Amino acid sequence: FCVWVLFDGLPIKANVCYESMKEGGLLIMSGESFFFGLEKDWRHAHECIRLTYCLPPEQMARAVKILAAYVKGVY
Repeated sequence: FCVWVLFDGLPIKANVCYESMKEGGLLIMSGESFFFGLEKDWRHAHECIRLTYCLPPEQMARAVKILAAYVKGVY
């Protein structure tokens, strides 16, 4: 019931994206939350987010627009 989104080369860490989205009323999960315990830092963990898609279509469309505008701004 969720989708992973990878932002290749994301210039900020996904947890920074999480904090900004939370302030804007959109809750996502940053990849860092799921890649704990690795011996080496893995850039992939900082470039992906998890987004729940169990929302009504109009809410999902709004969420994707909010996320897309934010990510476009950080690139």
